[in-house]
Formats: sequence, structure tokens, C-alpha cells
Amino acid sequence: MTPFIGRPGRLAWITSLVVALAVVDWILRPDRAWSWLLALSLMAAIRLVASLFTRARRSAARRRALRDAAAFGGLVLAAGLAVALLRALGLEDSWAAERALGIVTSAVLLVMGNAIPKLSIAHATRACVHGSYAMRRFAGWMFAGAGAFGLSGWLFAPVAQAQVIATVTCFGAVALVLVRCIASPSTKSVRPD
Repeated sequence: MTPFIGRPGRLAWITSLVVALAVVDWILRPDRAWSWLLALSLMAAIRLVASLFTRARRSAARRRALRDAAAFGGLVLAAGLAVALLRALGLEDSWAAERALGIVTSAVLLVMGNAIPKLSIAHATRACVHGSYAMRRFAGWMFAGAGAFGLSGWLFAPVAQAQVIATVTCFGAVALVLVRCIASPSTKSVRPD
């Protein structure tokens, strides 16, 4: 099953969400026109780049990856606008803005961890491909796990504890990946048969 952001047509929904958040921001804070104009300009640029690159002669996998990246960029932009909207509503000092930002950050880490093992390595020998795939799979598990723990912390724990949970799991995942990368034996290239 294809994730929500990867399906064709979802970029239009995400663009609509960004436009709606920008309009609400404009209504609530007309004096800060630069912020919603910047958000609309960025979303327009994301849409333009996505449409130009997906129409070019590329493989279906590359078009799908570009569409996913554009949709994910739009979601991150929408999350930033949502936090700005919370601040405009007077919730900037409350837990809601900080919790929303933590949820988005953890979700980015979770999605990134899910995508790492699926990256392709071009021009590698068989031995290098095997070693790099194992490393990417390990990094993917670590980052997806850190994102999931951070996300559950931001969703269910008090804000002070959620900060600790998310920080420790994120730094722990990065440290484990670095240790594994440093400790793994260097894979020597083999000559192709």
C-alpha cells in the first residue's frame, strides 16, 4: 500500500492545506504579510519543481521519489504554518506549539528512517552493495525507532519528559549508527567477474 504522501494527487491536497493555513495566518496577522507570502512562494516553488522534474524523462521510481519529496516538503511547510497559527492564536507559551513542533520533528525522523534502506546506490560492486545495504538497513531501523519513540513521547508524555525522551532517543540513534559505521570492517572492492 502506498503511503499518503506518495500517491498521485496528494500534492494538490497538501498545497490546498498550505494555502488555507496561509490565508488564516493572513486574516489573523495582516501586519506579518511577509510570512504567509513566503510560505505561498515556497509552496509554489515546490509545486513548480515537482511538476518540471516529474514530467522529464525519468524512471517511474525517480518520479515517485521526487513527488514524495515535494509532498513531504509541503507537509513540513504546513507544520510550520500550523505552529505560526498557534502562536497567532496566543498559544505560543503553551505546550501546544512545542508539542506540535516535537511531533513534526519526530515524524520527520520516522519517515527518514523508513526511507533510508530504500535508497539505491549506483556504481557499486557486489561486496560494497551488500555492506552498504546492511548499514542502511541498520540506520533505517535506528532512526525509525528513534522517531517512533520520540513521537510516542510527544503524543503521550508531559512536555518536559517528552523533550528528554525525544532528545535521548535521537542522539542515541545517531551515536549507535556512528559507532556501527566506525566499527564495521571496511569493505574492500572486488573486481567484477
